[in-house]
Amino acid sequence: MTAAPAEQAGVVGAILQTAIQAGNAIAVSIQAGLMTIHPDGIEDFRNIAASFYFVMGWGAIWLLLFWIFYRTPPPTEGKRVLAAH
Repeated sequence: MTAAPAEQAGVVGAILQTAIQAGNAIAVSIQAGLMTIHPDGIEDFRNIAASFYFVMGWGAIWLLLFWIFYRTPPPTEGKRVLAAH
């Protein structure tokens, strides 16, 4: 988001917030579905364990993808960046 031009910051922010909201809705619906695997819903610990393992696995996958694909930007020290007017 910080790489977006100032005149497009609103659009970029809206797209980011929409993606966050959609991801949260999908995650909550998956967890709600996992609570119905075994009878008794939330009273059955196996449902809670399935939901917990899903969250841990999903977080581990994204952490792994972050470690694989994240690259630090090259240093800009000594270089002058001129703003386009």
